Parts: sequence; structure tokens; C-alpha cells
Amino acid sequence: MNLFDLDEFFRLSAILNLQLSATSVGRDNIANAILGRKTLPDRDRAVLLRVLEYLDSAYGPARRRLGSVAVLHPLRASALLARALDQPTLLDILTELLHDKLEDLTSQELGQEKWQLIEASFQSLRQDIDPTDEWFLMERLDWLTRRSGDTYFQYIGRLLDHSKGTPELVRVKLADRLDNTLDM
Repeated sequence: MNLFDLDEFFRLSAILNLQLSATSVGRDNIANAILGRKTLPDRDRAVLLRVLEYLDSAYGPARRRLGSVAVLHPLRASALLARALDQPTLLDILTELLHDKLEDLTSQELGQEKWQLIEASFQSLRQDIDPTDEWFLMERLDWLTRRSGDTYFQYIGRLLDHSKGTPELVRVKLADRLDNTLDM
């Protein structure tokens, strides 16, 4: 795995910010920024573009505590993951892009009306994913979600227990934590 340098992270962040702030979001450009020099089969790329559209709609103009637009976090974390893997799969990228979905994109966060629209869009999107990958994706998202009442230690312990059979979870969590750390 190559080292990821801070200058590269800032360039990536600037490229993604530029695409997000454009009048028309350049989802192809965002997908290229996430994948770097790596590629996905055409069918998988089409699903990736649809997920990017979903995330843009779901997060909207919401901001993180540190001020950046909220959607930037899953995009950058996915790019970090893609760069760490020899050949990322669609399942890897979708897991990273959606790793906060069950925590951030809730009816409490979005309001019931918007959440229903966003959730219907997500359910429709799931039908475009290979059924086996869709099952694994939903399982991974569940494992990556911190449950109400869990301490962070309990959450990480549960995640690591599941990672014995699904080591991909550790890579996803590390890319998430790395982006959070670099965002500071």
C-alpha cells in the first residue's frame, strides 16, 4: 500500500470541493477523483454514479461540525480506500460511501418527509446492485453503525469481532477514521 501524503489529501479535497460547488455536479469527475487511476466495469460505474447522485441528494447542503459540506467526508474516505487497494470493487467503494448512512441519514436528522423521499431513492438504488453484493453491503452497513447506548469501545469491539470473517470492515473503518483525522 502506498503512503498517502497530506498534500495529496488537500488536492483531492480541493478537486472534490470544486466538483461539488459547480453549478452542475460533475459525478463522472467525482467518480474519477475517488477511483484515481483505477477503473470499474461499466455496469458497476453506472451504479457508482447513481450512488453519488443519491448522496448528493441525501446530504444536500448539510455541513459537518468542522464546516465542510457533509457529503465530502464519504467521498474522500472512499478515495482514500480506493488508493489503498490494488483493485477496489464496487462493494468496497459502496461500503465506504454509505458507511454513515444508518447514522446520518435518518428521519431524526433529515425530517420525516425528506427521509421518506431519500429512503425510497435508496431502496430503488439497492435494486441496481448485484443481489449478493447488496446483501453484503447491507450487512456491512449494519456492522459499521454504532448502536444507541454503545460506547465507542463497545462499537469498535463489535466491529472487530465481525471483521474476523469480513476483514474489509477494518479497511473501511480505517479510511473513515483517517479522513476524519485529516479533516481536522
